[in-house]
Amino acid sequence: MPTIAVRLKNEHRRLVLTQAEIAERCGISFEIWCRDEQGRGLPVSEELQAFLKEEANVHFVLSGESILYPSSPLREYFSSTHTLVKLAALKIPSAFGSTLVALMEVKLVARTLDLLEVFARERRAMSLTELARLLDVPMSSCLGLIRTLSQRGYLYELRKRGGYYPTKRLLSVAVQIDSGDSLVNVIGEHLQDLQQQVDETVVLGKLQGSQVLYLHVLHSSQPIRYSPEVGELRPLHANSIGKAILAQLAEIEVLKRFEGLEMPCFTDRTITSAQDYLAALAQVCKRGWSENIGESSNDLAALSSAFSFAGEWYAVSIAGPLPRMTQCWNKFPPPLMKCIKSITADLALD
Repeated sequence: MPTIAVRLKNEHRRLVLTQAEIAERCGISFEIWCRDEQGRGLPVSEELQAFLKEEANVHFVLSGESILYPSSPLREYFSSTHTLVKLAALKIPSAFGSTLVALMEVKLVARTLDLLEVFARERRAMSLTELARLLDVPMSSCLGLIRTLSQRGYLYELRKRGGYYPTKRLLSVAVQIDSGDSLVNVIGEHLQDLQQQVDETVVLGKLQGSQVLYLHVLHSSQPIRYSPEVGELRPLHANSIGKAILAQLAEIEVLKRFEGLEMPCFTDRTITSAQDYLAALAQVCKRGWSENIGESSNDLAALSSAFSFAGEWYAVSIAGPLPRMTQCWNKFPPPLMKCIKSITADLALD
């Protein structure tokens, strides 16, 4: 079975760096690095932290496994070399590396999503060098990501050195996932009817932590319109969907959500205190819908109403340019409330 020394050597080679280069970046001498790779010593915590910053898989170097178990070599390593000092230096709790593993895995997921968003933004084939620059990552890390996605059929090379681009497999997987969205499948027709009736942007959203997550967006056909993206996260305190949903909760739960939550001021109409927010929620409860008139942006207005599905609260909003929305503000609540009523009835039957 490969030792830590062997895995250390393999990992530095994967990064396409010489021993001298990796030793310099880790802040140690060439002689010490060679000693560790030859198995005549063990890398210290500072060395491993620096190695991690160079995108090395330190978890694999120490454990030899993709998942850390309590009996992994990491336990033996730390138990034999100043356990408490090294655990503290690497910020690894007694679970033997769970924090480190989580950090690396989340970073990898984030980088993969960043790559997909780069392709969505650029809409063209790009070379490895360009992708690494746009992602702001080392070439070796970008190469590993590209190779993995290519081997899984998600990327292809147009021609040798002609750049990489996503295959239709990504679209196919996305379509299959989308077809299983039970909520949107049930209420999508009602949202479409609402959007066509008001011809402003219609958004379906819910709370996610201390933010509002946009789940479905139907854009207005008008040239000047509100154009958010699906998956966009918006500040809870300055969003009509957030208000509509929080109005359904008990006051004590609302206050708990605002504990420690920053409420930055975006305009002179932004609500920046929990007590003022509670007063606004009281108005929402009376009329059945919430409003955001220039609270998040001086040129944006929206109104929302909430409904319950599978024990969670969701809300539908109508949003658009503030001047146009306020000119005919009173025409929006009736179709919005009719939409919510239809959604509630259909969900009760489903």
